[in-house]
Amino acid sequence: MNRCFIALGLITIWIVGLAGCGCEHKKEEVKMLQKLAISTETSLYPEAGFTKGVSGAFGGALGEWTIYGGGCNFPDKGPSEGGTKKYYRSVYGLRDGETSRIGELVAPIAYGTSIPSSDGKRLYFVGGSDGTKAYDTIHEVTAEGVKLLDTKLPTGWFEGSGAYSGDSLYLAGGWVADGVPMDSLVQVNIKTGEHHTLAALPDGARIQCVNFVLDGYFYIFGGHRPAVGLEQPPYMHEKAYRISIHAESPQWELVAERPTLENGRKLLFVGSTVAVEPTTKQVYVVGGVDWEVFEPAIMRGFNKAIATKEGNQALLDRYAEEGKAYMSMKEEDYHFMPHIIRFIPETNGWEIVATDNALATAGAVLAVSPEAATVIGGERKPGVRTFNAWRQIL
Repeated sequence: MNRCFIALGLITIWIVGLAGCGCEHKKEEVKMLQKLAISTETSLYPEAGFTKGVSGAFGGALGEWTIYGGGCNFPDKGPSEGGTKKYYRSVYGLRDGETSRIGELVAPIAYGTSIPSSDGKRLYFVGGSDGTKAYDTIHEVTAEGVKLLDTKLPTGWFEGSGAYSGDSLYLAGGWVADGVPMDSLVQVNIKTGEHHTLAALPDGARIQCVNFVLDGYFYIFGGHRPAVGLEQPPYMHEKAYRISIHAESPQWELVAERPTLENGRKLLFVGSTVAVEPTTKQVYVVGGVDWEVFEPAIMRGFNKAIATKEGNQALLDRYAEEGKAYMSMKEEDYHFMPHIIRFIPETNGWEIVATDNALATAGAVLAVSPEAATVIGGERKPGVRTFNAWRQIL
């Protein structure tokens, strides 16, 4: 087992708040964001390119361990320059200032979902894609290693989200194959492999939604519905719902019309990562794309398809230039969400726990313990990943 030491740097952040009529100032210490300087020693990472950072990786917390692995990136050059996306399979664990390779996935894959068991002693890495096919695999991960389970999903699946309750996984959103979305909530028993559909998803398919289970309810937030041919354009999901996973005839209940943070940011959750802390049952989310930037980008693809059918070269040229401009923007112009946020069950809303540009990622790993949240990797802009890791004291 390869090991290397991790240096830990601390960044203390302070804010100044206004009190009373604004004539008096009060200084308040915000809990620390710590940067984990992970070694890039090649002997630790058998897959070349991994240390350039990945997105769409698997990961989570297992006691004192932070687990991460798999994922994908463009190690040589970006997609706008004709770069090739590379997928990875190794899985690593971070603990006590050291990192170790603890196992590997069945294949180099990304864009699956990571789900902790109810007791927090196991992680399930579910589904994923290698760019050519969707995987129906379930990996069980402990601090001792990675095990491929005999239980399979009813179909390949990726870019969805899921949760664990009892002996079952609850999965929703995403794709079952390239261009074929999964538009239902599916229950899969880990022990027996039995599976069945609980309900169709509210308002149609959801790609890259955020899901979790609390108090017997399965919640679904955000995501986008892909275009249906040239008849129905892509749709950004505003409404959030929950459904009882124990009811004989479960029905979706609306819990939020338009989830919005206190700073006015609309929550789309595409590219966000969700994690449930097993002890406290607190739900956290980090990162994600910006609604106002993402919506016109995804609509451009739909409009381009229409222009192609109509043979409108002028429009095609315009969309091509807009696409180049989009891919060449600075990181800060994509406005990825720079927050860790926490779900408030009493109001079905979200509150900001931490804010820093370092958290402005898409497809990062989020591992949460009662004391801290660790964020590893992710995309900083289309085609550009980071290998940085951050630990936020909660």
